[in-house]
Amino acid sequence: MGERHFWRPGGDSVRHAFRGRRWCGEPSATAVCGAGVELTSDPSEQDWVVAPTCTACNELLRAELPRPEPGLFG
Repeated sequence: MGERHFWRPGGDSVRHAFRGRRWCGEPSATAVCGAGVELTSDPSEQDWVVAPTCTACNELLRAELPRPEPGLFG
């Protein structure tokens, strides 16, 4: 299974995934997709709702999911 990750809205108004268990207070971080993102200490509820999920982060994390064994499901 892949590393743990967390999602957080960034300064680019997109919700990115970041490696690790949780945000550690850093003002910026590199997202799973490779984007350098500024992070605020307290994103608003609106930030969480309005910010779209980063498609690239989502696709990269999905690619890391374990695959079923061949022949197990069909």
